[in-house]
Amino acid sequence: MSVTKVERLENSVVKIEVSVEREQFELAIDAAYRKNVARMNVPGFRRGKAPRKMIEKMYGTGVFYEDAVDYAYPVAYQQAIESENLVPVEQPEVNITSITEDGFTFTAQFTVRPEITLAQYKGIHAVHSKAVVTDEDIDAELEQLRNRNARMEDSKTPLANGDTAIIDFEGFVDDVAFEGGAGTNYKLGIGSGQFIPGFEEQLIGKSAGESTDVNVTFPEQYHAEDLAGKEAVFKVTIHETKTTIKPTLDDEFAGDVSEFDTLEELKNSIRDRLMHQREHQVDDMFEAAIIDKMLEGFEGVVPDIMVEDQLSSIMQDFSYRLSMQGMELAQYLQFTGMTIEDLQNQHRETAKRHVMCDLAFHKIAQEEGLTVSDEEVIDEYNKLAERYKMPVTQVKSSIPERSLRRDMLALKGSEFLRASAIADEPAV
Repeated sequence: MSVTKVERLENSVVKIEVSVEREQFELAIDAAYRKNVARMNVPGFRRGKAPRKMIEKMYGTGVFYEDAVDYAYPVAYQQAIESENLVPVEQPEVNITSITEDGFTFTAQFTVRPEITLAQYKGIHAVHSKAVVTDEDIDAELEQLRNRNARMEDSKTPLANGDTAIIDFEGFVDDVAFEGGAGTNYKLGIGSGQFIPGFEEQLIGKSAGESTDVNVTFPEQYHAEDLAGKEAVFKVTIHETKTTIKPTLDDEFAGDVSEFDTLEELKNSIRDRLMHQREHQVDDMFEAAIIDKMLEGFEGVVPDIMVEDQLSSIMQDFSYRLSMQGMELAQYLQFTGMTIEDLQNQHRETAKRHVMCDLAFHKIAQEEGLTVSDEEVIDEYNKLAERYKMPVTQVKSSIPERSLRRDMLALKGSEFLRASAIADEPAV
């Protein structure tokens, strides 16, 4: 195999011409012969036993060329891009330009990772806030614990904010019931914001056994377009009213909801946990600020195919996280009134930022002469195998070494960016 021509076109598109010589092509032809000989009939020979030369004489010298090219091309293409140090970001467009018994020539056109420049990446200044946990933060956490451990009791008093009502309801627009506007024995938390603005407030002061009309106006941006901006009347019957009884904050409560014996120990545990979270948050904010400043000096064209590939990954992850919550993507789109295109457009800028960061981190690694050793690659494969509870060989078949090295190198670039940054104190 030899690369006879390399053309760099616009927008990071490269076109290469590759020649596969006779020796390599001959091996591929022989493989194609072995693949096809069993189904070829040659007079005087049992099926599968005819010599290659006899088949070629009978069917033509090019009888195995197509399959031979299929065998030889992928290997030759891979050798070509590695020899030219090219990193394609899409499948190539291939064209066979010539083919004889002495070999074949093909062209491959594809988009590669673009060359970029960074105005600055060393010594970037950014504010690093101090992680703070207040008594109010701890009180809010304790209140959430109280809410999660509260019990509900039948109420003898009119509904108040924070109470729960068990209701039947049916909605009408212009005296006509509309689809999806009815429910029975629905548990509604007053003040929860589950229903249209103004609905829950009109139930305050009502008691179990009462029926009432609730007048509301659907929001202009409501997901059901036929209801957006419309005035509606809901006929509501209140079957039960319940009030929430929260536990008292004391040592007994702490023992019931945690492994701690006293409320003070529980508070200290909450403080430690919140502080750990806040420290990670301020570190993430600091890193995001550094990256923002780095990307201000980013120069280069970001190929659309890279953005679309990253967007596809984001959408797959989004769909997976929805499924973990028991919801399919189609359901989410129905509930939110969005299309798949709307959702993609929401995430497209994030996808572009991810691609720009990846390119930038590799540029830093290149400028700083950072490398990934064979030992580091082996160690990473072992870590991945342990994390996913699968054999190393299976991990290697799923994640090509070239791809893993590229990811590891990007990580080293990001670590260099972070280590060289300068943390400024927040303004007083």
